[in-house]
Amino acid sequence: MNQIKWVFAFIVICTMGNTYAANHHQGGKIYDITSTRDGLLIRLEGKIVPTKCPNPNGRGWMLIPEENKTMISVALTHFMQGKTNATIYTQGTVGSYCRVIQYDPHHKL
Repeated sequence: MNQIKWVFAFIVICTMGNTYAANHHQGGKIYDITSTRDGLLIRLEGKIVPTKCPNPNGRGWMLIPEENKTMISVALTHFMQGKTNATIYTQGTVGSYCRVIQYDPHHKL
């Protein structure tokens, strides 16, 4: 009986991690970018954001903070090459924007 409880607890913990991740990432086509002194703002087509992100006035902006220069470079390079499909991972906020912690471009084979 004790083993069943441990197996059940393990399954619940694994499921919770998957639920958390789904709330903090969103895939789609980047269609708009702009910059501020805080970093690079990006927007997905349809102005969609992960469910846990603030989306003031439905504008859909997410911020790659200025200190993440490599991530900004990757996002800008891919955008300028027309490679605009990506998955955006977020955590927390910067001001009223969702903070991007990973920019994962989709590569076509």
